Amino acid sequence: MLIYDTLDKIAEAKIPSGKHKYLHVNSREAWVDVVVSLYEKGLIEINPSVVQKLLNRWESLLYNKYSQLN
Repeated sequence: MLIYDTLDKIAEAKIPSGKHKYLHVNSREAWVDVVVSLYEKGLIEINPSVVQKLLNRWESLLYNKYSQLN
């Protein structure tokens, strides 16, 4: 859970906590879950540049994930 905890601390600075207005999920938790899932599948590496890019585009990342579910 070290990766999860570290990403959560990083996300506190940029991603608001609480329910997203349109997605109805906790934005910060959902972002951390998506990034951990991508890492576990081997699709991304956890390094500062990748995390920063994903953090800057957190909302579009969540929109893409949840739009594919519908």
